[in-house]
Amino acid sequence: LGRDYHFAGTSLEVKTATPSNVTFKVDGTRDSKISFVSANLEAKYSDKIHGLTFTQTWSTSNALRTQIELENQIAKGLKLETTTTLNPEKNTKSVVLGAAYKQPGLHSHAVLVLFKGTTFTADAVLGRDGILFGTEASYNVTEGCIDKYCTLPRFFGARIRRHFPWPLRPHYLRCELLPCESRR
Repeated sequence: LGRDYHFAGTSLEVKTATPSNVTFKVDGTRDSKISFVSANLEAKYSDKIHGLTFTQTWSTSNALRTQIELENQIAKGLKLETTTTLNPEKNTKSVVLGAAYKQPGLHSHAVLVLFKGTTFTADAVLGRDGILFGTEASYNVTEGCIDKYCTLPRFFGARIRRHFPWPLRPHYLRCELLPCESRR
């Protein structure tokens, strides 16, 4: 909604493409309250045949971001991605490795964040005939402990009542945030 209706300032986006599957995009916004301008310069190369996308972005905050995506090459529905960010002014860097797998009735996602308290997070959602089951867990590699976990079964639809005659609550949620220091 904010992209189509600009509530807090002025924005501009310009895109162009080359015949060799390289696209360039420049976008910027100006905040009307404090007159702060932020902009990005992005170059993206896509190879649809091999499922490869390479994107580089440079922002006015002097952050350099590179993203490499490989989709449907190792297995159908599998997407692998690497995102790196470097900000020389603030002396920060990050690397995020991700994988997503999508099939009918299954969607899973895993992310490994490096250089920021190395964390591995994975989630999955299974669904069939009006029943969904989702789960998420996060593991702090540096401290060797589980940071959080969450599960959620969800039941809905008239077909479920035929299969389960006992009364079911519409949903049940179980989540825990576990600080690693408290378990030592």
